Amino acid sequence: MLKKLLLITLAMLLIFGACACSNGSQKATDAPEAEESDADETESSTDDSASADSVLLSGDTRYRIIYPKDSNITSARRIYNKLKSLDKNAVKDDYYVLATDETPDDGTPEILVGLTNRTASTEAQSALPTYLDYSITVSEKKIVIAANTEDRLSEAVKYFVGKLEKAEDGSIYYPTVAAYVNTYDKYAFPALKIGGAEINGFSIVIPTAATELEKSAADDIRLWIAEQTGRLLPIKPDSEAPSANEIIIGKANRDECSVYTDDYQTNTFYSVTLNASKLLLFTKQGVSYASAISAFKSKVTELNGDLSAIDVKSSAELMNNKKAIFIGNSFIYWGNCVTFITNDEANDAIRIQGGDKGYFNEICKANGINMDVYNYTYGGQSLNWIYTNKLKNLEKSFLDSIDYVFISEAGGADANFLTTIENITALFPNAKETAYLGHEFAYRTNDTNSISHMPTLKQKGIKIVAWGELVCDVYNGKVDVPGATLEYNRNSFVKHSTEKMPENAAVTSLSGDGDSHHQNPLAGYITAQMCFSAISGLSCEGQRYDFCSDKTIAPQYDLQNFLECQYNNGQTSNFIEIFNSPADMLGLQKLMDQYLAKNN
Repeated sequence: MLKKLLLITLAMLLIFGACACSNGSQKATDAPEAEESDADETESSTDDSASADSVLLSGDTRYRIIYPKDSNITSARRIYNKLKSLDKNAVKDDYYVLATDETPDDGTPEILVGLTNRTASTEAQSALPTYLDYSITVSEKKIVIAANTEDRLSEAVKYFVGKLEKAEDGSIYYPTVAAYVNTYDKYAFPALKIGGAEINGFSIVIPTAATELEKSAADDIRLWIAEQTGRLLPIKPDSEAPSANEIIIGKANRDECSVYTDDYQTNTFYSVTLNASKLLLFTKQGVSYASAISAFKSKVTELNGDLSAIDVKSSAELMNNKKAIFIGNSFIYWGNCVTFITNDEANDAIRIQGGDKGYFNEICKANGINMDVYNYTYGGQSLNWIYTNKLKNLEKSFLDSIDYVFISEAGGADANFLTTIENITALFPNAKETAYLGHEFAYRTNDTNSISHMPTLKQKGIKIVAWGELVCDVYNGKVDVPGATLEYNRNSFVKHSTEKMPENAAVTSLSGDGDSHHQNPLAGYITAQMCFSAISGLSCEGQRYDFCSDKTIAPQYDLQNFLECQYNNGQTSNFIEIFNSPADMLGLQKLMDQYLAKNN
């Protein structure tokens, strides 16, 4: 046992000391290049014999490759494939072993890839000088490759396989027992200060009975700070004694949190404030911290890593008792962003009353906002038709009263697209925000007439809600849903019916015919949530969606009816399963935030 402790101590001293070997002081930018893919990784080098301090990996001392259970296998497999390609004796599949850390540690030599459950992995990872460094250490019968992120672990493995050598006698070896540390030197804010205090003296404080949102916020801000500064801050409960420098999440047991009165908690979406060298992040109960953390990140970037002041507050009062109008066609109302109204002229009296009960309205209510929603969507009609035949005839007093405007074009191209948008927006001189909704059909058919003009709309101050780009990218495999447990295809977001809709269909069309190009309720929720977040600045992450199947709100919310009536001839959809999967819905909400940020 004493011998083992001495060996571990020596390895750690080599990490932190001025290593005598040529590898030890190498910077990340100077790391030797290794092959980019497994297919290219052939023999690294050939030598007469292994040196005295090399580590033999073949023959009777073959190492098995161990990686953490439930982690990415890619890096470990890269080592496995490399060893097999170098060793002519590795003709059997079990010659080298690739296994998770559930495999008992029975004394077999091991290459540990990432944070396995082996003590050597824990010690090596905790000994990394800064968060994005990586190390390769040799301890008794263990070669330990340690890093904190998948990207840096991949780089570490790339370095390791690039150093493997093959002697003339066919033996495979790693050329040194000396510890190697790759020092990361590209941190954006290595000397980050908050209220004049160095970041390495801070801790993150959460309430003793912290909610999952508060715990997640602490983890998120901790990892961001680590990636920007190299410092991984401790997270502690508010039961521990206060210190001078703290990042406080939620209504913790701290004097500074006394400002969160009942009235404050009722009316505030989120706030980010700095009190001396204490940073306070707060959100209304049930609201994600993503917007608050985003405000913190933006201010740090703006001040180039010296956060001397921040006072951001987003209040429900700013949006309460306001009016929103949706202008477009079936690419808005299918999926329940707003509810369906037939094109009959008699129904214009319904439209002028407002009070639409679609998903957008329910999201507003879930955030404590009373929003009057007006539905000017007409099936099969272009924006120019709606402008000419409907909007121009509305009372000026009504048009002047609208605070938020949402616009979406039909499926066909309009040569006067920009002019039509300008004509419509001019009708609403007092609108606080205007958003254009890019639907799935436009992105699937590559409608460049509308898509190519979105940068111009952005320049004019119009928000872009590219919900169609998001769903197309997901079902085409261009982007993965973070944390997804289910598979996605086009039917996950778009209905697929080739027959007349049955009489009991809760949602129908003007003709009653089926189609395979309109959104289902999942895509309708995505549309509505992105619209709300575009105008409120609130994150989509953590927002409620339980109302989406509440048939007491509107008959169109009957998800099972939609599934049975809008998919036929062998077609089906898993959109209900997605709604019922918290992990998948959270992943989609994260993507919504990303696509809003990317396009605005």
